[in-house]
Amino acid sequence: MPKELEENLMSVEWPPLLKIGQGDETQEIKLTELDVNWALCSLLGMRWADAKAVDDPLERRFLYNKAMDIVAQQATQKDELEEQRERMEKKIDDQLSEISSNLKPPSL
Repeated sequence: MPKELEENLMSVEWPPLLKIGQGDETQEIKLTELDVNWALCSLLGMRWADAKAVDDPLERRFLYNKAMDIVAQQATQKDELEEQRERMEKKIDDQLSEISSNLKPPSL
């Protein structure tokens, strides 16, 4: 592992803080080792026994960092899908408006 990455990982507060909420309602919660194990299992697909067995602080931080990378990627993908959905909805609305404006009322 590059020395710079190692120093960066070791400089981060541990156990990590997790920010929850938005704006003025943001809270920071200090995670427990159980929380970290849960993240490793849930996000990286590790078995619980394997997550608990990681006792090297650098390795735990590295794995947790990778788990948070996955969370960030999922959030980015969710945002991109939401934008795509909004574009498709607008396109459909525009097409429906065009079709309805071209329709002639039935003559009686």
